[in-house]
Amino acid sequence: MKRGQTTIFVIIGIVIVMIVFIFFILRGQIKTIVNPRENLDIEKQFSQCVEELLREKVKLISEQGGYSSNKLNLTFEFTGEEEVDISYLCYQQNNYLPCVNQQPMLMTHLKNEISKEISGEVEKCFQRLVTDLKSKDQEVKYNYEGFDLSLYSGRIVLLVNGDISSKKADSVSKHSNLKSVYYTNFYDLAIVAQEIVSQEARFCNFEQVGYSLIYPEFKIHKFRTGDSNLIYTITHLKSSERFRFVIRGCVIPPGF
Repeated sequence: MKRGQTTIFVIIGIVIVMIVFIFFILRGQIKTIVNPRENLDIEKQFSQCVEELLREKVKLISEQGGYSSNKLNLTFEFTGEEEVDISYLCYQQNNYLPCVNQQPMLMTHLKNEISKEISGEVEKCFQRLVTDLKSKDQEVKYNYEGFDLSLYSGRIVLLVNGDISSKKADSVSKHSNLKSVYYTNFYDLAIVAQEIVSQEARFCNFEQVGYSLIYPEFKIHKFRTGDSNLIYTITHLKSSERFRFVIRGCVIPPGF
């Protein structure tokens, strides 16, 4: 009986030694630990930074006919508003003739215009993450190769081409495919602007009443200036976002 008990104790001892041995071996191999909470904070910080940029630039471009700056524009001041340079999306310098669409690929142009305006600032948002991680005594490796911007109905999505990895002691966190989503009706407003320009270029007129019946979520206002320019303001009624641009075409000179 004593011999049997001794054997059991020996076996238990061997098992304990093996467990301890395996523990120390695995401990040496496990060096990468991803902290989900830290990942979440990094993504939130980046998204908020980019969202502020998009909000500012989208508003600017919307008020100026789809451009941050454009030589072909009309400087105008509506009552109660600041003076602004509003771009022509359809223009004809001669009388009688219909206007010529200045941006046949409007959605592509808008995506490129926004990307150009925020490019440097998005990289600063990314670099700010790197700086913050380094300030926490972390070893940081990163790669930034720009971003992709996509316009959708109801939102704009920005996805970074790059990644950040940070290490502190045996803890390693990886952050890749950082993304920011800005919820806006910019795309939908631009679609309406595109249709208005198309009709004006073809028929010298936009069928406003019929369009408003089909799409009641938009309010379309047109204002004709004294020099035969037509300023369109499209407003999304629920969000109050707006897109404004100018058209000049099919002008009948005074006296005719």
